[in-house]
Amino acid sequence: MGAAYECTLETTDDETFLFSILPRDAGGNAPTWANFSYAYSLVGCGVCLTLTEADGIEIDEATAALTIGPSDRSYRLRPGHYRHGFAMTHISSGVTTQHFDGTVTVSEGNLR
Repeated sequence: MGAAYECTLETTDDETFLFSILPRDAGGNAPTWANFSYAYSLVGCGVCLTLTEADGIEIDEATAALTIGPSDRSYRLRPGHYRHGFAMTHISSGVTTQHFDGTVTVSEGNLR
């Protein structure tokens, strides 16, 4: 079984790589955040970026959102094509569910 959703992002190399998602169950409810661990991976163009809630994934319980991006907000991706995905693991059961996978396309910006 594959990821529940495909996530295609486009950005430029002038921008901070940062985005938010709203994980929900089939009933539209946000997860109980403390019951899960989170992992995001981006690979391509010589980059292998792995983020977790300890380094790069921020939980905003007020908006029930996760913000994903490198801890160093000055980090920029080089122009090119990347693959990425996000998964949540239920801590007590060990069951991992991949919520999305897809592509990131980074074009050359105009700030130079």
